[in-house]
Amino acid sequence: MEVSPSDDVRRSNPLSILCGGVDMIEVVVGGDPANTWRLHENLLCAASSYFKAAVSSRFSEGLNKKVSLPMDDNVIFMLFVEWLYTRNFRVNNMRTLFHAYVLGDRLGAPGFTSRVLDNIYDGIQWYEVKPDEVIWVIENTMAASALQRLLIDTVAFKVLTGSLATFSSAEWEALAPVQNEILQSASKLSQWNVLQHQPRPMSRPPRTEYTDHHTIEQEYAHRPAIGEKHPDRPAIEAESRELDLEGPAPIFG
Repeated sequence: MEVSPSDDVRRSNPLSILCGGVDMIEVVVGGDPANTWRLHENLLCAASSYFKAAVSSRFSEGLNKKVSLPMDDNVIFMLFVEWLYTRNFRVNNMRTLFHAYVLGDRLGAPGFTSRVLDNIYDGIQWYEVKPDEVIWVIENTMAASALQRLLIDTVAFKVLTGSLATFSSAEWEALAPVQNEILQSASKLSQWNVLQHQPRPMSRPPRTEYTDHHTIEQEYAHRPAIGEKHPDRPAIEAESRELDLEGPAPIFG
């Protein structure tokens, strides 16, 4: 069978899904003030199980084609929209990337979270991970998510290589809820380097080790409402914890 060149273009270009479809969805992001986006339904629902379920329901979201995300930051959602239409985005702030991953995890958008994780993986070895960032990610993503594993492995890797000497006793105490995971990770990283016959200095696992394996159905079944914590998270502290997007957290330097 002869294949038309246009078939290859359709397969490789995510925007080909817009051909023949002009239905739009209103997405209202944030609270005061709120920001309204008008996005293509086909493209949005193909990328996000959350939006697919919302607009397919018999509730107001499905009937009115309008979804509200009052607890989310419009700047972070803007990155998702940029990726939605270009499959790329530019960010040089690690905490912004953490927020972007959490948003993608909540929206059931594995393509977006994978792209975010690419950026995090590329920059994390030069970034000083803070205990509050590790705990915040654990509280706000699915259990054993790729980002959780990457952050825990990063702390363990820096422990093994002696690059966390500046951690204070208070910072180590803040990591108490995940210290067992850090120790297990350190042991696995040591064994992995031995099996890989890696000479000194130690090397970290490749990017392919950090993939979210849960299915779309599992993601949505365990997904809380936007802005709520995951129900399977242990209550590490009573008060809520937020990461400051305004604070300096560059990937490099």
